[in-house]
Formats: sequence, structure tokens, C-alpha cells
Amino acid sequence: MSLQLFAHPFSSYCQKVLIALWADGTPFEYRMLDQEHPENMEELERHWPFKLFPLLLDHGRPVVETTCIIEHLQIHHPGPNVWIPEGELGRKVRFLDRFFDLYVMNNMSCPVFNAIRPEDQRDPYGVEQAMGRLRTAYDWLEVNLGDGPWAAGAQFTLADCAAAPSLFYADWVEEIGPRRPKLVAYRGRLLAHPTVARAVDEGRPYRSFFPLGAPDRD
Repeated sequence: MSLQLFAHPFSSYCQKVLIALWADGTPFEYRMLDQEHPENMEELERHWPFKLFPLLLDHGRPVVETTCIIEHLQIHHPGPNVWIPEGELGRKVRFLDRFFDLYVMNNMSCPVFNAIRPEDQRDPYGVEQAMGRLRTAYDWLEVNLGDGPWAAGAQFTLADCAAAPSLFYADWVEEIGPRRPKLVAYRGRLLAHPTVARAVDEGRPYRSFFPLGAPDRD
């Protein structure tokens, strides 16, 4: 099989790529990154010394970073979905993809990673700042999400692949809440999408890994 994905089902960024692969029906070999398969992490590190995942191998060629992986799939292994459209819509999709990764996911991750640090190396000020930025991101999305069912309108795109795991986990850290009904409804539509629901279900057995404690919902 030409495509191999090094990933873990509970990882938000892995879910972002898995959503695109499953939605397109693209065949690939799942290289699980866990304690039972240390050889997979060893191989990943040979291709990408930062040891960040997911990583895609295409005929042995490594492709890293989730947005780049999905763009690579669209170009070299196209399926029924157009993840990054042409023109102005494509520019909007790229912006929203970056927004969900940088302003939602990265800020959500700050308190999560802080919780697994040694106690004497924790950064409560950094967490406070990140949570403020996350709330600002929620407020911006509540005002700026359009009327279409998906982030950029009628079409499920790269932006939604990024939004689904971002908002799924972010709501565990800081609930979006009833004063942002548009964003709550969008998160609900994402979680009902078949491939997003599959990503959530495949990550379900690992919820005990969530350092802040996974809520009894979703």
C-alpha cells in the first residue's frame, strides 16, 4: 500500500487527517503509535526528528504537518471531496484552517500540556493567557461563522477537518456555552458528520489519557 499514516486515534491532529482520508475513502496503512508498536515511533523519528505526528509516507516519501498532508492527498490521491477549493473560497478555507489550528487548538492545548508538567515547572500565567485567547477565538467565531452548515459555507472542507477536533477538545477545556449558540450548533453538526463521529468513537477508549479529565458527554 502506497500510503502509510503514523498516528494515534486520540490525537486531535491525527483526527484532522483521518477525517479527510475516511471521507475520501482513500486506502492507507494505519501505523499505530503506542507502546505496543515501538517500531512505528522509531520509524517516524527517522523521517521527522521532531517526533510530531501525524506523519504520512507516500511511497516512502514523508509528508508532515496536517494541512500539508491533506493538500498532498488532494493533489496526489484525489477523492470525491475538494478540501481546498480554488479562488476566494479556497483562501477563506485556508484562513479558517489556520484559525482553528492556531487560535483554538493551540490555546486549548496549553492547559492540557501544563497539567502533565512536573508541578514545579507549571505555568499558571501562561495557561491564563491561553484561556483568554481561546475565549476570544470562540467570540470571534460566534460573530464570523457564516450561515452555511460548514465553516466556509455549503461545502465540507479542510477548515472543517481542522475545526472538528479543535472544537471537540476545546469544549472539554472551556465550554463554549449557551451564549455562543451559533458555535455550539456548528460543533454539533461536526460531531454528527459520519467521519468525525468515527474519529470520536475510535478515540473513545483512550479518554482516560486526557490530563484534565474527560467530561462524561460527547
